[in-house]
Amino acid sequence: MTEINPHFTNLYELSLKEPNPFLVLDPSQPKITICHHGGEIPDTRPGSEHGTFLDIRFAIRETIGMGSLLCWGNPNGKTLVEFGDEALEQRELWAARTYYVTLFFYDVHHNIHLAFAHDRRFHLSWPERNLPFTYFTAQGSVYDWYKFLQHKDDQGFKEKQRQLLTLAWGLWQLMLPELFN
Repeated sequence: MTEINPHFTNLYELSLKEPNPFLVLDPSQPKITICHHGGEIPDTRPGSEHGTFLDIRFAIRETIGMGSLLCWGNPNGKTLVEFGDEALEQRELWAARTYYVTLFFYDVHHNIHLAFAHDRRFHLSWPERNLPFTYFTAQGSVYDWYKFLQHKDDQGFKEKQRQLLTLAWGLWQLMLPELFN
């Protein structure tokens, strides 16, 4: 049986169990989780095959492959995933703008939210003010996450921001190691 992946959060399921689900989240869990990808909410139930890194990785590669297929045609009968792999290898990333991933940031410093708020690539939820910590979601395309998270070592960001960007980069390495290496 597959264990629940701590890198995924089903915010909807949490909201059905608790009126304010953010007060019951385990602070020992990762501070960044995936809460939505490609139009789907991860299935976080034990034993589910949906809501895994392999599931997301396959969907992203297939989506990027569809963009490649439309550009190059398919004289050799490749699969969409093969096209996606080739595009990732060549850093042909325009189709990576079509697959969106929403990350949930939990128990983080408010400067993290501000860093995303100043970048127009991301769609943000606004944190509730009467909690002892900041939480929010940030949605962006694979391409936008890739470009933004490359600033994880940028001294223009504060130390706490760089640390969280590094954590987010690590999460993306688990999802799409071909690109986030």
